[in-house]
Amino acid sequence: RAAVAATTLVSTLPQPPRQQKGSPYAEAGCRLMFEDLTLEQLVRVAMGLMERNRSLRVTGLSLRPHRSAGRWNADVTVTWRTALPVAIE
Repeated sequence: RAAVAATTLVSTLPQPPRQQKGSPYAEAGCRLMFEDLTLEQLVRVAMGLMERNRSLRVTGLSLRPHRSAGRWNADVTVTWRTALPVAIE
């Protein structure tokens, strides 16, 4: 389980799907923005997400120091594969 208070997740930003070359799949994603986390909490969040849904992958991570020592603000991008809609002619 992700052991982080809900108040540390301050925003989510869905990412548009991107088609994977030579594949009937697209990669969709979401950017999760957290504030005031320890690195341990951040790892637990990422591991908790991937354990709950095996199709999720963490594909991006950006850290900025929080005003409290040993704490961080983080942007985490998670992605998953999704089937592309079939064009009907």
